[in-house]
Amino acid sequence: MKLPLEIVHRILLYVDSTDDKRTCLLVCRLWYNIVKRILYKHVNLRSPRQLVYFVSALDSAPSVGEYVRGLAIGYDIRPSANDFDVITRTCRHLEAIDFAQWQWEALNEKQFHRWSHITQVPAISSRRVLGWIGDHSMLQHLHLMDQCLTNAADLVARVPHLKHLTLQSSTEHSCIHLMPIIINASAEGRTTTLQSLTLKGRPIYVIDDVVHFPPSLIDLSLVNVNFGGDLCLTPQMERLHAYDTTIRKEARYETTGSISSLESLSIDPTSTLSLRPFLDLVDTQRLKKLSMSTPKDIIAGPPSQNTIKASAYDVILKSCFTHGDATPIIQWAGKVLTYLELNGAKVDIKRLVYDEESLPHLQHLVISSRLYDENHNSIAQLLQPLLSYSQDVPPSRLLGTLELNNSLIEDLGSMVQWTRRLIVHNCTCRIPPGIGLTISHHRLDTLRISDTRFTYELYHVDHIMDINCRLIGIIDEQAQDDDDDDYYSYRNITEFYHTCSNTYDPIQRLTSEHAESVLRSHYICKDQWKYNPFIVIEQLRDQVFRSICGRENHFGFIAIKRHRIQELRFNDQLVKPIPESGI
Repeated sequence: MKLPLEIVHRILLYVDSTDDKRTCLLVCRLWYNIVKRILYKHVNLRSPRQLVYFVSALDSAPSVGEYVRGLAIGYDIRPSANDFDVITRTCRHLEAIDFAQWQWEALNEKQFHRWSHITQVPAISSRRVLGWIGDHSMLQHLHLMDQCLTNAADLVARVPHLKHLTLQSSTEHSCIHLMPIIINASAEGRTTTLQSLTLKGRPIYVIDDVVHFPPSLIDLSLVNVNFGGDLCLTPQMERLHAYDTTIRKEARYETTGSISSLESLSIDPTSTLSLRPFLDLVDTQRLKKLSMSTPKDIIAGPPSQNTIKASAYDVILKSCFTHGDATPIIQWAGKVLTYLELNGAKVDIKRLVYDEESLPHLQHLVISSRLYDENHNSIAQLLQPLLSYSQDVPPSRLLGTLELNNSLIEDLGSMVQWTRRLIVHNCTCRIPPGIGLTISHHRLDTLRISDTRFTYELYHVDHIMDINCRLIGIIDEQAQDDDDDDYYSYRNITEFYHTCSNTYDPIQRLTSEHAESVLRSHYICKDQWKYNPFIVIEQLRDQVFRSICGRENHFGFIAIKRHRIQELRFNDQLVKPIPESGI
């Protein structure tokens, strides 16, 4: 019995890997026609070589361009005028395009007007490009920068389908009249009205006496914005993002007595002080996503002593007064919260994950550390391992995603026991000297590690191994009675990979001879550590790795027991599973 085409199409939509999609093309003629549309629907060009292949495919088979709906071009790619000519001529149904500011120069007005279905374009800072926009009545997303801000009010009046507007200034202390823009974007008779507004500056000064947002606005993002007058917010707003935002006069709630519809709140203490009237009415029974940043120093007077019903304003200031303790925030957050991001706060992950009374529906936890000392040096947050609690955690209490950024991780191996999906970015991880790192847990299905450094302690001094090269070992399931110190317990490593960051080169699989050499070096390092100076171990390790790739200063290896891991990425490169073959 054959599945209906609609079901086959829906199943194939869940195939993420480009290589897997290409494999599906070869199954049969029916799958070829379905997968071809999926494969080219969203094209992301990350290297000059990919641009060459894409343009060549369009040139040889123009019908391929009919499937493209979204196109992203990497910042360091230089498309020529001929490249854009081929793309605009074949991809006539393109709806969204994303590229860097300077890449506008290779595109001309005639080519741009071929995209009659375009709804989203990159940020515009050139008045030359600004003149092209008026003819594109389908445009829904608009991002204006710098000199284009002076024409923003007239431009939005000519774009009747505009839903999402971003106004950004890269110059210091720029000024803008916001109300004429809002009025033109929300006037009666328009096909749609403004739903999302983003303001970014360095800072940007809003010089209106009072700013009223329309009831249609449900998403507001303010980054480094100074309002010179009053700011009126509406209860219809569902998402608010405010950082380094100040209001000179007063923030007012547009409708007294109305229940706040806010579902997502992202805010820092500076903005909290200005937005108190709005924050006092946030309903935790509706709040699903919460992101808060806590500074190291006290920034204002103590919070109110209202013990009947604490507000967002109260809990943020209380957290500031307790040196970043996130407990008040966690206690205040409602039971429906599914996403929590804490920057610079002291987090008791045990309580979040294992306490059934604390945020029972939490699925996505993001922990970052951006604290600074008196010399403005970054201070990494220490995350303590919770190995003793891992055995008792029921599957229903596991986090869906645990994201660790800019932090000092005491034991990365234990982090995998709290979540199904672990993402580590720009962190420093402690390891025993001369020993690799082993990551293993049967519940983990996704692991992503990028821009991560490793540190070890030598004679009571921390040494950070800030290097570009990594070696990755994929390890099979080991028996429970295996001795980790036994050299032969690691001989069931089936795959070894070598990767260097900041390059376009893919992750390379090592030969069996190189893998054997790495293992031997690893255990010699462990044995010699107790007796020899570290320089001897470094020389031995460098000798091994120079024979592999000609580079020095490697971190031994990251040993990963794959178990049920379905996605494994290092520095954004996908490590694909390879059939088992012993070393």
